[in-house]
Amino acid sequence: MAAKLILLVCCFGVASAVVQNYCKVTGTACTTSATCASGQTCVNRDNKNKVCCATANLGCQDLNVAGTTSNTCASNKASGLCSDPKYTSLITTQCPATCGLCSGSPTCADVNVSECLKNVALCSNSAYNSVMSVQCRKTCGYCTSG
Repeated sequence: MAAKLILLVCCFGVASAVVQNYCKVTGTACTTSATCASGQTCVNRDNKNKVCCATANLGCQDLNVAGTTSNTCASNKASGLCSDPKYTSLITTQCPATCGLCSGSPTCADVNVSECLKNVALCSNSAYNSVMSVQCRKTCGYCTSG
């Protein structure tokens, strides 16, 4: 499984899409987007809980996950991890605000369509949610295109 994640990060690269990693309101607990109602995505509510969230309530912020703080995110940025493909999952999940992935509106597109199509089975694998929700937004159904 780790080899597959490395392959994904290798081939997808660092996200260029806007990150929507956080729900601004409470919602129904979830583990994957497949367990949410139509039009909702399973995202972080806080540092421990994931909830089903409507697109209108999605936001972007650094998360304090298991010892991660804004200082850690600043350190990650200073160390060049924001642009290092090996750390895409960490950065998009924990430090998107510090790494400049929050501005603008999210687009409903895949970063690398051919890689997303080859790895579509990972859309429903919770271990890959943070990578797939950024890299394969359209293929995995995290958004609608218009």
